[in-house]
Amino acid sequence: MTTERPWLTLLAGCIVTATLGSVHAFSVFLVPFETLFGSSRSSVSLVYSLALVSLTVLVLIGHRIFDVVKPAALASFACMAAAAGLVLASVMNSLAGLYVGYGVIFGAANGIGYGFVLQLVAQAMPTSAGLAMGTVTAVYAVGSIVFAKLYAQLLPDYTPAQTLLVMAGVLAASALLVHVLLSLSRARYHTTEGAQTTEDGATYGLVFRLWLGYGTGSAAGLMAIGHATGIVADRGGAAGLMVAGAMTIGAGNALGGVVAGYVADRIAPRLALIMLPAASCAALLVLLVTSGPMVTVILLAAVGVCYGAIIAAYPAAVAAFFGLADAPRIYGRVFTAWGLAGLLAPWTAGLLFDRAQSYATPVIVATMLSLVSAVLALCMPRER
Repeated sequence: MTTERPWLTLLAGCIVTATLGSVHAFSVFLVPFETLFGSSRSSVSLVYSLALVSLTVLVLIGHRIFDVVKPAALASFACMAAAAGLVLASVMNSLAGLYVGYGVIFGAANGIGYGFVLQLVAQAMPTSAGLAMGTVTAVYAVGSIVFAKLYAQLLPDYTPAQTLLVMAGVLAASALLVHVLLSLSRARYHTTEGAQTTEDGATYGLVFRLWLGYGTGSAAGLMAIGHATGIVADRGGAAGLMVAGAMTIGAGNALGGVVAGYVADRIAPRLALIMLPAASCAALLVLLVTSGPMVTVILLAAVGVCYGAIIAAYPAAVAAFFGLADAPRIYGRVFTAWGLAGLLAPWTAGLLFDRAQSYATPVIVATMLSLVSAVLALCMPRER
């Protein structure tokens, strides 16, 4: 790939993930859409679940078009498609419109944009691929925090449909900026034709261990992230501290992505994949034996750092194990574990809480999942 200005490519990638990361700020709309449509919490929550499914499917199959369309066109298309989905949801102004516009179209655009720029920046900066991947992953998390705050500011004065239109405008503007930046960077994506790894038993075994390790490691973080405010409330935290819990775990997520990217370029992938879930396991164990709300917020932030680091370390590990040419195809398979975890982990934590009216059992389950992830990493290759 010829990239004379790799930092422009990285900047463009960050703009893509920052704006597309707004998909994960959907929880701000839960109550407004419930009230507007007279729907149940589960019906409105299904919108976000559909978005996660669509995102996962497009990360899985999107690599087939990465080398067919020019980077500037594909990245800007992802942003425009996301904007179109939000416009459709706004115009239809119904639950069905949300399912199609937000859940399917916006979610699918996320899969294309996130999956593509993750691999593009790695190829643009091959000597610092881990840091590049970690940075765009971290910015993806930052986007969810920033736009959640923006939505919260807009919703008191504007309808949910109007708020979605504002976000559509932001995405359309980002599409134009991204197209200009990638054109100036002269980024070119490597074709993967003829470069695929021979798929033998050892390859399948490693992919499966990566898949299961990624799924269990991310599930632990997703359980904590999805119920951060509830966990703080369960420990007696006031409303302000509950919000702080959600924000600190999100900030930790972003910080973890950058840290993991930096570390991934300097240590063996296997070591990173062992250390990160092990650290999450330790933080969750301490969370089990403490009860103070302030300590809980700090520990949740630590879990957020570990989660952000895990979701940045795995694509870097895939690139290290299989090479940059095969990474999009292999990572697409591994990423389906995150999609499954995203669907099951928060729901399972909620179900366990409903039965016991306590978050002790969900934290125990999250601790065990982190431990499983660390043990699985022990079975991975020692060298690149």
